[in-house]
Amino acid sequence: MSADAVSSMPAWLRLGRVSNLPTVLSNALAAALLGAASGGHALSLADLAALPPLMLSMCLFYVGGMYLNDAFDREIDSRERPQRPIPSGEARAQTVFACGFGMLLAGWLLLGLYGNDHSRFYGALLASSIVLYNVWHKNNPCSPLLMGACRALLCLCVGSAFAGGTPPLLCLAAALLLAHIVGLSHAAKQESMDRIGALWPLAVLGLPPLAYTLLALVRFIPDGAPRPGKR
Repeated sequence: MSADAVSSMPAWLRLGRVSNLPTVLSNALAAALLGAASGGHALSLADLAALPPLMLSMCLFYVGGMYLNDAFDREIDSRERPQRPIPSGEARAQTVFACGFGMLLAGWLLLGLYGNDHSRFYGALLASSIVLYNVWHKNNPCSPLLMGACRALLCLCVGSAFAGGTPPLLCLAAALLLAHIVGLSHAAKQESMDRIGALWPLAVLGLPPLAYTLLALVRFIPDGAPRPGKR
C-alpha cells in the first residue's frame, strides 16, 4: 500500500493497523482447529457459534494494542513520524489511550463470555504482555520476545477455549509461533544483513517448518513400523 493511500485512510484505521487483521484472524482460526483436535473432537455447532466472538476478541486485543503503541510512542512519533494521527493532531492522546485500554478490556470480557477459565487466564496474560511491550519496547533487546509472546498467547487464548485446557500439542504450536515472530522481528530490526551476527534470526525462523515436518513424518509412519531411534 502506497504512502499516499495510507495517509488518506481515516485516523482510527491507521491507528489500528487494520491491514494486519487477517493474520490475527487466521491465527485465531488455526488455534481453534488445533485446540479442538488436541481435545480429541471436531468443532461442534456450539464451538462454531463461539468462534466469531473469540476471533473478534483477538481483533480487539490487537487493535487495542496498536492504539496503545501510538499513544505511548507519541513523543518519538512527533520527531520521526509527524504524519501519524496523534502528532498531526488528528487524534488526542488521551482519547487513544482510553480506546486502547477499553478494547483490551472488551477483548478480555468476550473471552469471559465465550471461553473458559484457561482462556481468561491467558487473556489476562495477553493484555499484560501488550501493555508491557508498548511501555518498554524501545531500546529493549527483549522486545521481539514480548511481541512473540503476544502472538503465542493469542494461540493459547483461542485454542484453550476449544481444548478445555492446554494440551501439549497446543503448547507446541504456541511455542513455534513465538519462535517465528521472534525470528521475524529480529530480522526486520537488522539494519544490515551482511554479517553472521545479523543472520542468526533466520535459524529461528526455520524452527517451525522443521518441527512441523518432523511431526508430519512421525504421524505418517505406519503403526508397527520401527520409529526413528528404535529397533
